[in-house]
Amino acid sequence: MLDWLNRRIWATALLLPIAAGCQPPVASSPSVSTTEEGSSAASPTSDTRAATAPISLTIDLTIDYHDGSQKRYPAIPWHSGMTVRDALTWVAQHPRGVTWSQQGEGEMSFLSQIEDLNGHGVGQKNWIYRVNGKLADCSFAAQPLQPGDAVLWEFAEYR
Repeated sequence: MLDWLNRRIWATALLLPIAAGCQPPVASSPSVSTTEEGSSAASPTSDTRAATAPISLTIDLTIDYHDGSQKRYPAIPWHSGMTVRDALTWVAQHPRGVTWSQQGEGEMSFLSQIEDLNGHGVGQKNWIYRVNGKLADCSFAAQPLQPGDAVLWEFAEYR
């Protein structure tokens, strides 16, 4: 019973920010174009399609076990409406994928296990994630992803 209670307390503490809702990752900076004289200028109205690199329609997902080992999936196909949970589902179906489990449903979901590592509750190691280096503020099942995003799962203490 104590294990269940610890998990509930941890889930409540982690998911409190959900009330504010998940926000998509921060948009990239304005594009830069080159003028005939060779100088560059940021211009939201100029046609810069030829001057900018193509956007990768993939997601990069890394799992850091914090024991010296990691698994990385650098080319997960992105689709409209994709969430961090969707990326993990793709990883689970990969020939060298990982198994994982969750507690709760929808916006109240939290990742409780990857492979043989279970979360331990409040004040101990759990699975936490970041998108583009920013610590998550909502459930992995509700966090939207954009093309080119990098997701990092870490088995670590929540800080």
